[in-house]
Amino acid sequence: MHSAFKLKYGVFERLSRHQYLTRLVRLTTVDAVFLLIGKTNSSLRASVYSAPSASGYHTGLSMIISASTDYRQAAKRRIPPFLFHYADGGSYAEHTLRRNVEDLAGIALRQRVLKDMSSLSLETELFGETLAMPIALAPVGLAGMYARRGEVQAARAATNKGIPFTLSTVSVCPIDEVASAVDRPIWFQLYVLKDRGFMKHVLERAKAAGVKTLIFTVDMPVPGARYRDAHSGMSGKRGPMRRMLQAAVHPFGPGM
Repeated sequence: MHSAFKLKYGVFERLSRHQYLTRLVRLTTVDAVFLLIGKTNSSLRASVYSAPSASGYHTGLSMIISASTDYRQAAKRRIPPFLFHYADGGSYAEHTLRRNVEDLAGIALRQRVLKDMSSLSLETELFGETLAMPIALAPVGLAGMYARRGEVQAARAATNKGIPFTLSTVSVCPIDEVASAVDRPIWFQLYVLKDRGFMKHVLERAKAAGVKTLIFTVDMPVPGARYRDAHSGMSGKRGPMRRMLQAAVHPFGPGM
């Protein structure tokens, strides 16, 4: 059996033939793309071959997830930029996005000591449903682009923890597929659109799938300009070509 060795954490790591060839293909793909677009700058190559050392959660192609914030860094490294910034960004200069993050970070839980801890429970009831905790997964557009059947995976994870999952209007997986994959009703997010025929059709499909809770998005009479999407290649000039090149240098994402 062919094998190779790679220095990792100060010791040599044995790689199988499949692992070795997979990593070799990745490096070859990166070189080919750089050749096509004429990028030979060493710092640019370094940004693709290795992740920022400041995050301190991975070495080479390995990732160490030790905190919830590491998932964002892992996603930034793993998936193409146009997908990362679509999920991570907001509209215009992102003032509202930053304020929302700051407001959530400013919420502090009141500490209670010397209390009876024998019957603690986070259960609550909302819209006639029992939730294991007062949390629901919010709708994320194009979640199926970030992982294979992403909406189905997220719905199963939420159901496993006893909380609701909200399917986006712009999901990749159809509503009947997601609803049939779990044993509790999913929630559904719907944009209030001018096309009432489209809305009627979507609502009929949601009802047929067993949806009982609708989440309406009503604050978009005019769509916001998403500057990051233009910069990342999700939209704008030569978007399709830029997305193709980004996907070529991120062969390990989206994940399974």
